[in-house]
Amino acid sequence: MLTDFTITAFATLFVAIGPLDTAIVFGGLTAGVHRPERFRLAWQAVLIAGIVLLGFALFGNRVLAALRVSLDAFRVAGGILLLLQAIQMIFAHPSGLSSLTALERREAMAPGDIAIFPLAFPVIAGPAGLTRLFC
Repeated sequence: MLTDFTITAFATLFVAIGPLDTAIVFGGLTAGVHRPERFRLAWQAVLIAGIVLLGFALFGNRVLAALRVSLDAFRVAGGILLLLQAIQMIFAHPSGLSSLTALERREAMAPGDIAIFPLAFPVIAGPAGLTRLFC
């Protein structure tokens, strides 16, 4: 019984995290980085993503309860945000959801550590992996 649950949970998270997709994104983001630095980035991203996923698994329901947000309301809000983003992408009108200010553009062009963002969150510990922990 516990073995079945463990296998099901692992398979669900494996599919939700998508290791092949993550490897492709990692390869693209670290194309010009030397091997030891890539190794460090990979371990750091996996460690941080693991902590985020574990935190959501242990405290996610309590945080939502403390904020007096039901899981259904959380799902509806996430669906509305995805719908707005999809409409924006279909009609190609930049709005507040994805438009950048001049300061944000400069920060995006500056080199930085990609282990936390975007590798650990949202690539590894993305919405699919986090929501699987509530089901």
